[in-house]
Amino acid sequence: KCDYLFALNSVQAQSIKKLYDVRDEQVITSGSGYNPQMFFPMKREKNKKVKITYVGKIANAKGVPHLINAIENTKNCEHLELNLVGKGSGSESENIIESIKTKKADIKYLGALPQNELENQLRHSDIFILPSFYEGLPLVVIEALASGAKVIATDLPGLDDFLGDKIKELDAIRYISMPKLETVDTPYQNEIECFEKDIASKLDEVSNEILNDKEYKIDEVIKLLEDKTWVGLFNRLEKRF
Repeated sequence: KCDYLFALNSVQAQSIKKLYDVRDEQVITSGSGYNPQMFFPMKREKNKKVKITYVGKIANAKGVPHLINAIENTKNCEHLELNLVGKGSGSESENIIESIKTKKADIKYLGALPQNELENQLRHSDIFILPSFYEGLPLVVIEALASGAKVIATDLPGLDDFLGDKIKELDAIRYISMPKLETVDTPYQNEIECFEKDIASKLDEVSNEILNDKEYKIDEVIKLLEDKTWVGLFNRLEKRF
């Protein structure tokens, strides 16, 4: 009975068409939108360490244990600081948080942050990382880009398609190859070592750019994100009505 069905990404749109008896033109890939008054870049001073932030549930399905292992094996480990933002539940998240104590890397668990503190955390981050195995369309990736952080993320379905090639050409985002999954959010055991090496490699690659003061055209990135704001999302939806 719906005139239109809105999907977060192109992969989700195909699933909707496959699962339900609807016409192609009824399913619109609308994406999502961020608030540019909350997420915006600021002039940065060079830090002693490259600040990396993860935001999300502290869980295996989000790839957090593999991120913790990977940062230990980066060539730039002594120059990196990893901040984990979010909460988990039960023994799984408790074990992940406890494992930090055994690592030589500079890893801080910040817990869940109020919105204003999260905005500030992203503005002061050099790198945002999301090694998750399953997401819809992670809005926090767009918020991190808008805040001036470079992004490393798994090649989640629909994310690259939504952000476009120009973002990659500006070195704003790098994608980690998704390992083969045994379930919707659990990789096969024999895939983990390669996955963690890929994370470490991307962290070294991006942190080298930051440590060596490679030019980053953040103004061009923000320009590309204009249609990903709330206004941009509204404009996309308004065309259908």
